[in-house]
Amino acid sequence: KLVDLISDFCEAGGGAIEVISGLQIPSVTRDLAGLCNKFNLLASCGSDFHAPERKWAALGMVSQLPDGVFLFGSIGAKIIVSNS
Repeated sequence: KLVDLISDFCEAGGGAIEVISGLQIPSVTRDLAGLCNKFNLLASCGSDFHAPERKWAALGMVSQLPDGVFLFGSIGAKIIVSNS
């Protein structure tokens, strides 16, 4: 279902999906990054910050994107992310 949804999203003009949203298991990140590559989408990520007292989601605390995934920048530029 997710592949169909993303396919429809791309056909409607969508250009990016959120790959990282707070703390999540690495396999979810890898799967979403793979979908970015499959559909030539940019990736976004967020810390899932809600409030300062929520230490599990500190402002700006974001995991790294997998290598080869393009990050959607503040001006819409493609930036290659490499952890090497």
